[in-house]
Amino acid sequence: AIQGKAAGITVSQPNGAPGAGTTIRVRGTTSLNASNSPLYVVDGVPMTDIQFLSADDIESLQILKDASSAAIYGSRAANGVILITTKQGKNGVAKVALNAHYSFNVVRDNQTPLNAKEYKDLMDEIGLVKLPDNLTDVTDWKDEVYRTGAVQDYQLSITNGNDKLRYFISGGYTGETGVIKASSFRRYNFRAAVENDIKPWLRLNASVAYSDYQWNGTGIISGTGSNRGGVITSIINTPTYAPVWDAENPSRYNTNFYGVNITSPLENIERTNNKSAHNRIIATGKAIFKILPTLKYTSSLTLDRGQGVITAFLDPDKTLEGRNQFGTASDARDFNSLLIFDNVLNWNQKFGRHGFDGMVGTSWTGSKWSKNEISGSHFATGDFPTLNAANKINQGSYSRRSEWAIMSYFARLQYNYNDTYLLTANLRADGSSMFAKGNRWGVFPSVSLGWRFSNEKFMRNVKWLSNGKFRVGWGLLGNNRIDVLSRYTYLTSGFNYSYGLGNETMWEGSTATVLGNNDIKWEKSRNLNIGVDLGFFNNRLTATIEYYNRLTTDMLLRVPTVSSAGLNSSP
Repeated sequence: AIQGKAAGITVSQPNGAPGAGTTIRVRGTTSLNASNSPLYVVDGVPMTDIQFLSADDIESLQILKDASSAAIYGSRAANGVILITTKQGKNGVAKVALNAHYSFNVVRDNQTPLNAKEYKDLMDEIGLVKLPDNLTDVTDWKDEVYRTGAVQDYQLSITNGNDKLRYFISGGYTGETGVIKASSFRRYNFRAAVENDIKPWLRLNASVAYSDYQWNGTGIISGTGSNRGGVITSIINTPTYAPVWDAENPSRYNTNFYGVNITSPLENIERTNNKSAHNRIIATGKAIFKILPTLKYTSSLTLDRGQGVITAFLDPDKTLEGRNQFGTASDARDFNSLLIFDNVLNWNQKFGRHGFDGMVGTSWTGSKWSKNEISGSHFATGDFPTLNAANKINQGSYSRRSEWAIMSYFARLQYNYNDTYLLTANLRADGSSMFAKGNRWGVFPSVSLGWRFSNEKFMRNVKWLSNGKFRVGWGLLGNNRIDVLSRYTYLTSGFNYSYGLGNETMWEGSTATVLGNNDIKWEKSRNLNIGVDLGFFNNRLTATIEYYNRLTTDMLLRVPTVSSAGLNSSP
């Protein structure tokens, strides 16, 4: 829905896994270690992920690329802003809408693997492995791995309202089975929005969105060692003379390739028996007070809460790796709670041909995050793929917790003379707890000028040009999207030491594995934007010509360290 909407926007899908998200870049990459993803603002609420949102719930979409237009959104707007307005209730007769979609996916594969004879000839030519004669083709690995995938999406919505009360309710299901067996994705989503004009001077809005989604078979495209390409590559390089199962142990995948060091694609799939389940709820309450005809105050409170469970299990018998490790399992659970409190005062006034639009406000965001992970091994059987069946709990199990907050003050003034001469000025100050005292606050100004020359007297006889606007903007944006604990030194326990010569007593100890840095500060992006917008024949044909220059300074970059420093990660 975004690709092709505006120049400078790149939309890509990193892989073809079911439910795989898209990577969006606004005018390229700006940072090496910090995030390069744009900021999403859904109905005025900033967020970095919209996996929960159904495309059918989107009413409109706008992309802010230059610094002047994005500056009001502050610290997370350095990579551009995507404004999303969702569908709301409308006056009139009740409307019920059902959208259904079903499609198939097949693999277009023109790679022909070697048959048994060709494979033997290749091994004989290499000379490292001696294969027996008279080998025949036994397994078509493409048929064993690939299947016809399916994508289905069903969305139902109901809307109704009158002059005082309006509502919108929607719900749906999205399911996708991958073209590789054992891979799938499903999502349930629900959203409700209510708008009520309590008094002529008071309007209340409330909305809640809930989603529950799960991926199965994550990680199937990865691999290590001789299987570095994972499942996909092993479809081609696994010899066709090999059966799927071991003839002597039918419950195990075949590993006898006559000395060839390889793992079949089905065993690779079994080694990535992972599940990732998440749910998320976003609730927003908003009150709009009309103080004067030209003065409006808006206060909103948003709760964004989500949790996820990622589990993995490796059967102790089916795969070679499972037998070597006696089976393994892991269970990782994370919880995140985000609270956003915004207060904005808007003023809009006209004096003849002069128009003024002013805004001042504050925004506070607080986040709490925690994660617990436990792993175990030595399973007696694969019939109970839960950690209570593990005979050994690994030492690497851990629990983590972090908190961060951002306080922001912002102001904007817009001047408009006869819709011909335009001026916009923004100023925003952000304070982030991710940085140490003395570096927490950043001030980010921006300014833009616009000239709609199509409104000038000398253009009145040019009928074929319906819109012509020249604009130039400059702005400074900040980026703080790094690891919350980047300024802290990590201590890792489990290191034993003895004190003194001849002292055999071992003491529990900890060591620094990641060095913190209290000197890190806001990454800044200076942006210059010059553009011309043209509309022809009542805007049936539009064109935009833009030049922009972006310079990023104080880049948040991890510095490589020598291995002798004893660190697991760079500061």
